[in-house]
Amino acid sequence: MEEKEKEELMEEEFFDKKDIRRAGRRVKTLDDDKPRKKHGFLKFICVLLVLLIACGCAYYFILDTPKIFYTKIIDKLSNEKNITNKAKDINLSYSFDANIKTNDKKNQKIYDVINKTKINGIIKYDEKEIIGSNNVKYKTNDLIDITYSLDTDNKIAYFKLDKVLDKTIKMDMNTEEDEEETYNLDADIYKNVYKSFMKNLKTSLENANYERKITTLNKNVVFKDTIILDQEFEKEFLTKLLHDDDFIENYAKLDGSTTEEASDEINKEIANLKEEKSTIAVYRAVIKNEILKIEVLDEEDNITIAKEDDKYNYEIITKKKNKYKGYIKVNKDKDETSLTFNLEATKEEIDVTFNITYSNNEYKIETIDTDKAVDFEDLTEDDMTKIYEYVTENKTVSGLIEDLQLEETLSENANTI
Repeated sequence: MEEKEKEELMEEEFFDKKDIRRAGRRVKTLDDDKPRKKHGFLKFICVLLVLLIACGCAYYFILDTPKIFYTKIIDKLSNEKNITNKAKDINLSYSFDANIKTNDKKNQKIYDVINKTKINGIIKYDEKEIIGSNNVKYKTNDLIDITYSLDTDNKIAYFKLDKVLDKTIKMDMNTEEDEEETYNLDADIYKNVYKSFMKNLKTSLENANYERKITTLNKNVVFKDTIILDQEFEKEFLTKLLHDDDFIENYAKLDGSTTEEASDEINKEIANLKEEKSTIAVYRAVIKNEILKIEVLDEEDNITIAKEDDKYNYEIITKKKNKYKGYIKVNKDKDETSLTFNLEATKEEIDVTFNITYSNNEYKIETIDTDKAVDFEDLTEDDMTKIYEYVTENKTVSGLIEDLQLEETLSENANTI
C-alpha cells in the first residue's frame, strides 16, 4: 500500500524530476544574473563620484587658482559701480559715542568727559557744500546744538549756535599751509586716479608669485591662498604708473603739482626700492568660499584679520614690537547700520571702543542764512557776553567745566571781556 500511495502522489505532482532539475538550473541562472546587475549599478555610481571629484579638483586647482581668486577681487574693486561718486547722494543721520579705558592718570578727566558725551547728527553732502546739524549731549543732557554749512570750494565754514546766539558765525578755513599747497577736491579726479591705479595693479599682478596650501583653521579644512609681492613686482607696478599718462596727469592735479613733478616723485620711489617682500595670505572655506582670515606680512608690520561669529578681530604687531589689537563689528537692521570699533594698545595701556550708528534716508536740515554771517573776529562784546552767560548758567555746560576743572581758566577769560 505504501509503494502504491507513493506512485499515486508522484503522478499527482505538477512537475516531474526532469522539470524540477530544469527549474533548478533556471533558478540558479537567475540568481547568477542578479549580482551582475547590482555590480553594474555600483560601478556607475563609482564612476560618477570620480567624475564629480575630478570636476571639483579642476575647479579648485585649475579654474579657481590663487591668481584667479585675487584677480576677481581686483575686478570687483575696479568695477565702475563701486567707484562712482556716491558722496553726491549722502544724506544720513548718525550717532557717536566712545568708551575709553586707560591707566593714563594725567588725562583721565578728559577721557571721562569723552565717555559721558554722545553726538547725534544729520549730514548732507553735495559737490559744493556740506550741511548738517549736531546735538551734543553730556550725561544724557543737552549740551549744545550746532547747525553748520561748509563751502568746500571757498573753504569757508558757517556755524549757528542754537539757543546761544541768533547770528551765523563765519570762519575762514584757509591757513598759511593751505595757501602754499593747493589740493583738488574734484571727485572725478580721484576717481580717475583710482581707476588708473587699479588697472595697472591688475596687469602687474599677472606676473606676481602665488601659492596655495590646504591647511586647517579652527579645526576646519581651508585654502590658504598667498600672493608674494617682491621688489620686482613693485618696480613693474611703479613703472606702469610712470608711463600711464592719464594717471600722471590726474595724480598731479591732486596737489596742484606739474606732471614732471609727479613723474619725478615716482622715479624716486623706484630708485629707493629695497630687496624686501610682502605677503598677503587669505584663508577661505573650501565649500562656502567664505573668507575667514587675512594675514599681511612685511618688513615693518604683521597684520592679521580673522572672522569670529559676527565680528572681525584684528591684530597689528609693528617692527618695534608694539602690539595693537581689537575688533570690528557691523550689524544691519533694515535701514539702520551700527558699527563698533575697538582698539587696545598694549604699550600705551589704553582700550578704546567707538560706537557709530547711521541710517541713509532723506532727512531735512535747517538751512543757514549765510548772507548775514558775521566773522568770528567781528563778534561784539554783547555777543561774547551772551556766550559767557550760556556757559555759566547752563547746568550741563557748567557741570562739564567743573569735571574738567576749568573754572579758574574760564574766570580769567571772563575778566578780559
